[in-house]
Amino acid sequence: MRVHKRFSRWKGGGGPAGSIALGADTVPGAPVYTVSAPVPVLPTELDNVLVHRFTDLNGWPVHRIAVGYNFKGVGTPVTLPVSVYVFDGETQRWYLMGPTTSSVITPPALTDGQFTFFDSVSVPPRAKTGSMLDLAQASSGSQELLIIVSDHAGNTAPNGEHEILVAPDLTTIGY
Repeated sequence: MRVHKRFSRWKGGGGPAGSIALGADTVPGAPVYTVSAPVPVLPTELDNVLVHRFTDLNGWPVHRIAVGYNFKGVGTPVTLPVSVYVFDGETQRWYLMGPTTSSVITPPALTDGQFTFFDSVSVPPRAKTGSMLDLAQASSGSQELLIIVSDHAGNTAPNGEHEILVAPDLTTIGY
C-alpha cells in the first residue's frame, strides 16, 4: 500500500529547516478557483492537504478517509487529536468532518501504528452546463481535505517526528 499523502510535524526541534511544529497548523483561507485554474489553488503551500478524486479509475467511489500516525522518536507515543476538514467550493469554506460511526473515539485521535477512519463526503460533480466558471467551481469531481493534528492534552507528546499518512479508502466494510 502507498498512501496518497504523507507529512510530518515535529516536537522538540530536530526537524529539517522549515519543518512545522506539532500543533502549529490552523484552518487557512479558502482555495481559489478561477477559469484559468480549475484545480484549487491554496493561499499558501500546505503539505497537510489531500486533493483526490471522488472515484477511482474504474468508478468505485471513495467511502472513507484513512488517517494514520507513525511516531519516529524517543519515548512512548501518545494519541494525538486530529481534525479533518473538507472544502466546499460553493460556499468557499472549510467544514469539519466527524469520524465514522464505527469509530469509538470522540473527539477523534490518532494512535501510533493505526489508521483512524472518517466518512467521505463524496458529492458527484455538477452536470456540465457549458460555462467554464461552473465547471471550475465544481472542483472537477475532486475533494480537498485538510488534516490538522494537535499535541496531546497538556502538551505531553514526546519529542521527535510525528508522521501523518492520509489516503482515500474504497472499501465498504463496516457500512
